Parts: sequence; structure tokens; C-alpha cells
Amino acid sequence: MLEPRHARLAMTALIAALLLGACAESIVRPSTVVPIRSFSQVAGKWDGLAIGPKTAGDASFFQITIAGDGTYQAGTTRGMGVFAGSGKLTIKDGKLTTEGDGDSATYTLYESGGKRLLQLDGVVKPGRGVTANLTPAKK
Repeated sequence: MLEPRHARLAMTALIAALLLGACAESIVRPSTVVPIRSFSQVAGKWDGLAIGPKTAGDASFFQITIAGDGTYQAGTTRGMGVFAGSGKLTIKDGKLTTEGDGDSATYTLYESGGKRLLQLDGVVKPGRGVTANLTPAKK
């Protein structure tokens, strides 16, 4: 039997896990894929957690700013420091893509009920997968 203090901690952890699960469910990919036909559809700042191939403990805050001409600036904050990069996106088969130096990424736009989500699926050197669910950044 748990001591009252431990029981409260366990209950708090359970409630937090349920709330986090509900929050995660609310940002789970909306159901409708929206083909990207122009950069203006996705221009602006997007952010969210990028998760590496190992565990959620491998998560980093990721932000990308996409310009109307397809150029971008992106960055992530990791436990070991900050990574930043820039480049030019292309549109292929209704998705954004970019690649170079052994890294590649595909961004798919989803929308449902007025909510938009840009899903990142990428590979970074040395062949490690990364995913992120990005939403328009709050101003």
C-alpha cells in the first residue's frame, strides 16, 4: 500500500500523463492532407517539438520560418546547444522538400477544423530519423 504522499504523487503523475495525452491528441495530425501548391500557403513561423529516433528524451524545440519565395531559416535548441540553418525549399508532389549534405526533409501540410499542422519527416547525418509536428507559431 502506498503512503498518502506517494499516492498523491502517483495520482498527480497519472493526471499529468492523461492531460499530456489529451494535449498530444489535440495536436495529432489533422485528417486532411492539403497539397502545397505555393510557398505562400505555408509562409511564416512554425514551431514544435522535433523527436529523434531513440526516445522522447531526444526531443528538441524546433522552429522554421518560411518565406514566400521558399527560402527558410530553421533552428533547434538541444541540450548540447543551438543548431541553426537556412536554405531553399522546393515543392514536389504537394509537399515541401529540402536536402543537402546528407540531410533531407519532407514537410506535409494537414488541415482540419481551421487547425493547420506541418509535419516534418527527415533524416539527419548519420542517417538518423527525425519527426516533428509543427503548428503556426503564436505571436
